[in-house]
Amino acid sequence: MTSRIFFDTNVIAYVFDKSNPSKRDLAKDVVSSCMRSGAMVVSTQVLQEVFVVLTGRLKPAMPVDVAAKMMKWLARNEVAIIRPETIQRAVGVLRENRISFWDSLIVSCALESRCEVLFTEDFQDGQVIAGVRISNPLRARGA
Repeated sequence: MTSRIFFDTNVIAYVFDKSNPSKRDLAKDVVSSCMRSGAMVVSTQVLQEVFVVLTGRLKPAMPVDVAAKMMKWLARNEVAIIRPETIQRAVGVLRENRISFWDSLIVSCALESRCEVLFTEDFQDGQVIAGVRISNPLRARGA
Protein backbone atom coordinates (compact mmCIF):
# COMPACT_ATOMS: atom_id res chain seq x y z
CA MET A 1 0.00 0.00 0.00
CA THR A 2 1.18 3.50 -0.85
CA SER A 3 1.95 5.84 2.05
CA ARG A 4 -0.77 8.42 2.40
CA ILE A 5 0.23 12.08 2.61
CA PHE A 6 -2.13 14.79 3.74
CA PHE A 7 -1.76 18.11 1.87
CA ASP A 8 -2.34 21.47 3.48
CA THR A 9 -3.72 24.34 1.42
CA ASN A 10 -0.46 26.27 1.18
CA VAL A 11 1.39 23.49 -0.66
CA ILE A 12 -1.37 23.13 -3.26
CA ALA A 13 -1.76 26.90 -3.70
CA TYR A 14 1.86 27.21 -4.82
CA VAL A 15 1.05 25.05 -7.87
CA PHE A 16 -0.83 28.08 -9.20
CA ASP A 17 1.38 30.88 -7.83
CA LYS A 18 3.28 32.53 -10.66
CA SER A 19 4.99 34.97 -8.27
CA ASN A 20 7.25 32.28 -6.78
CA PRO A 21 8.63 30.09 -9.59
CA SER A 22 10.93 27.95 -7.42
CA LYS A 23 8.18 26.99 -4.98
CA ARG A 24 5.75 26.59 -7.86
CA ASP A 25 8.05 24.05 -9.53
CA LEU A 26 8.52 22.12 -6.28
CA ALA A 27 4.78 22.16 -5.58
CA LYS A 28 3.94 20.96 -9.09
CA ASP A 29 6.41 18.09 -8.77
CA VAL A 30 5.20 16.91 -5.38
CA VAL A 31 1.49 17.27 -6.18
CA SER A 32 1.73 15.49 -9.53
CA SER A 33 3.88 12.72 -8.06
CA CYS A 34 1.53 12.09 -5.14
CA MET A 35 -1.55 12.25 -7.35
CA ARG A 36 -0.04 9.69 -9.72
CA SER A 37 0.85 7.32 -6.90
CA GLY A 38 -2.48 7.72 -5.10
CA ALA A 39 -0.78 9.03 -1.97
CA MET A 40 -2.44 12.47 -1.91
CA VAL A 41 -5.18 13.14 0.63
CA VAL A 42 -7.00 16.46 1.07
CA SER A 43 -10.04 17.50 3.08
CA THR A 44 -13.18 19.45 2.38
CA GLN A 45 -11.54 22.30 4.34
CA VAL A 46 -8.51 22.25 2.03
CA LEU A 47 -10.73 22.27 -1.07
CA GLN A 48 -12.61 25.30 0.25
CA GLU A 49 -9.44 27.16 1.21
CA VAL A 50 -7.79 26.46 -2.15
CA PHE A 51 -10.87 27.81 -3.94
CA VAL A 52 -10.71 31.03 -1.89
CA VAL A 53 -6.99 31.42 -2.61
CA LEU A 54 -7.40 30.82 -6.34
CA THR A 55 -10.32 33.21 -6.77
CA GLY A 56 -9.25 35.95 -4.37
CA ARG A 57 -5.78 35.94 -2.91
CA LEU A 58 -3.89 34.77 -5.98
CA LYS A 59 -2.82 37.62 -8.23
CA PRO A 60 -4.14 37.63 -10.83
CA ALA A 61 -7.21 35.89 -9.43
CA MET A 62 -8.41 32.80 -11.26
CA PRO A 63 -11.90 32.97 -12.81
CA VAL A 64 -14.51 31.08 -10.77
CA ASP A 65 -15.21 28.59 -13.58
CA VAL A 66 -11.53 27.70 -13.89
CA ALA A 67 -11.15 27.40 -10.10
CA ALA A 68 -14.19 25.10 -10.04
CA LYS A 69 -12.40 22.83 -12.55
CA MET A 70 -9.33 22.84 -10.29
CA MET A 71 -11.55 21.70 -7.39
CA LYS A 72 -12.77 18.77 -9.50
CA TRP A 73 -9.16 17.95 -10.35
CA LEU A 74 -8.15 17.99 -6.67
CA ALA A 75 -11.22 15.98 -5.67
CA ARG A 76 -9.89 13.05 -7.73
CA ASN A 77 -7.73 12.37 -4.67
CA GLU A 78 -9.05 10.94 -1.45
CA VAL A 79 -11.08 13.67 0.26
CA ALA A 80 -11.53 13.59 4.03
CA ILE A 81 -14.97 14.81 5.03
CA ILE A 82 -15.08 16.97 8.16
CA ARG A 83 -17.58 15.39 10.53
CA PRO A 84 -18.65 16.47 14.02
CA GLU A 85 -16.23 13.89 15.43
CA THR A 86 -13.41 15.47 13.42
CA ILE A 87 -14.19 18.82 14.98
CA GLN A 88 -14.15 17.32 18.48
CA ARG A 89 -10.80 15.68 17.78
CA ALA A 90 -9.51 19.05 16.50
CA VAL A 91 -10.44 20.69 19.81
CA GLY A 92 -8.33 18.08 21.61
CA VAL A 93 -5.40 18.62 19.24
CA LEU A 94 -5.73 22.37 19.79
CA ARG A 95 -5.66 21.98 23.58
CA GLU A 96 -2.70 19.61 23.58
CA ASN A 97 -0.57 21.49 21.04
CA ARG A 98 -1.62 25.12 21.36
CA ILE A 99 -2.13 25.59 17.64
CA SER A 100 -4.96 27.34 15.81
CA PHE A 101 -8.29 25.62 15.43
CA TRP A 102 -7.93 25.53 11.63
CA ASP A 103 -4.48 23.93 11.86
CA SER A 104 -5.75 21.43 14.43
CA LEU A 105 -8.58 20.54 12.05
CA ILE A 106 -6.01 19.81 9.32
CA VAL A 107 -4.03 17.58 11.72
CA SER A 108 -7.24 15.82 12.80
CA CYS A 109 -8.19 15.10 9.19
CA ALA A 110 -4.71 13.71 8.57
CA LEU A 111 -5.10 11.44 11.61
CA GLU A 112 -8.54 10.22 10.57
CA SER A 113 -7.25 9.57 7.04
CA ARG A 114 -4.41 7.43 8.44
CA CYS A 115 -1.75 9.77 7.07
CA GLU A 116 1.58 9.66 8.86
CA VAL A 117 2.82 12.78 7.07
CA LEU A 118 1.35 16.26 6.61
CA PHE A 119 2.81 18.40 3.83
CA THR A 120 2.66 22.03 4.96
CA GLU A 121 4.70 25.16 5.43
CA ASP A 122 2.83 26.09 8.60
CA PHE A 123 4.96 24.20 11.13
CA GLN A 124 8.57 23.28 11.72
CA ASP A 125 9.81 20.66 9.27
CA GLY A 126 10.16 17.35 11.14
CA GLN A 127 7.88 18.36 14.01
CA VAL A 128 5.37 15.75 15.17
CA ILE A 129 1.88 16.86 16.14
CA ALA A 130 -0.56 14.28 17.54
CA GLY A 131 1.47 11.54 15.87
CA VAL A 132 1.56 13.20 12.44
CA ARG A 133 5.00 14.15 11.11
CA ILE A 134 5.24 17.56 9.49
CA SER A 135 7.16 17.81 6.24
CA ASN A 136 7.74 20.92 4.16
CA PRO A 137 8.16 19.67 0.59
CA LEU A 138 8.78 23.24 -0.60
CA ARG A 139 11.89 23.76 1.50
CA ALA A 140 14.89 24.37 -0.70
CA ARG A 141 16.66 21.12 -1.40
CA GLY A 142 19.82 20.80 0.66
CA ALA A 143 18.70 23.53 3.07
